[in-house]
Amino acid sequence: MTENVKADKLSRLICESEESKICRLAITQLVETMNEICQKCMADRRMLVLDPLCKNRFYLSLLVESGVPKGEYPIDCYEIRLEEIRKVLAGRPSPVPVKDAVIRLDDFIEILYKVCGLRISRKQLRVADSEKIRELLFKVAEGRKNIALSSSDGKIYVVIKIKGKVMVNLLDLDNKIAYVNLEERMVDLKSVRGLIETLLGMYKLEGNIFSTPTGGLYIRVSPSRNISKEELDDILVGIDYVVGDEDKVIFIKIAEFEKPVVSYSDLIAIIGGLGRGEK
Repeated sequence: MTENVKADKLSRLICESEESKICRLAITQLVETMNEICQKCMADRRMLVLDPLCKNRFYLSLLVESGVPKGEYPIDCYEIRLEEIRKVLAGRPSPVPVKDAVIRLDDFIEILYKVCGLRISRKQLRVADSEKIRELLFKVAEGRKNIALSSSDGKIYVVIKIKGKVMVNLLDLDNKIAYVNLEERMVDLKSVRGLIETLLGMYKLEGNIFSTPTGGLYIRVSPSRNISKEELDDILVGIDYVVGDEDKVIFIKIAEFEKPVVSYSDLIAIIGGLGRGEK
């Protein structure tokens, strides 16, 4: 694949307009620079494993998300990323933080199966359609209290609780990619309702989601314990919220004008904070 083709795919992912010449120029320069950086990084195994030259392997995630073929990845970097994800899903430390990582869907499912002590063949994954993938994932979650799933419009959230920490993973069945340990990304409004319901259930909170005519989206939560104004301010720091008169219901804004205003880590902190003390 030429650098121009790679730049085309990255431009479609990153640039708001395909006609943006400035963005395309920046992407072309990014590809040229990162090709050199990747070669330098992969030439030094210790650097590649412990301290890669692009923070948290962000360029690798961009390549996967943009649809660049696997043969065009910095393959050693990708294999190390898969091993890092195996460690994180198993509750083990990783030298490089794994957050907002993007990998191929089949690789994520294979790792999840192995971590859960189950077996699956690559052939099964290669021929699996969206419905079969759902079946495979629900098989993993069946009987496991620390794994919960929610499905919506070609996407599945796999929520895993590992050593008290909640990890949110989003699987895009149409594009065959997996977003692992979502934190800094803004929530996906098209699929987030199911995730919110899953998190509310995980923390034994009563609540629902509702929208306003102006494109706002709110979580309506009834805390299961008394929470002071000071504690609410700590939990919802930087987040717009209102306490209703009825049963101290809390209304938390997660989108305005059809644009998300919270990240996935914000969402986990909000619901986890309100449900603190629940198991």
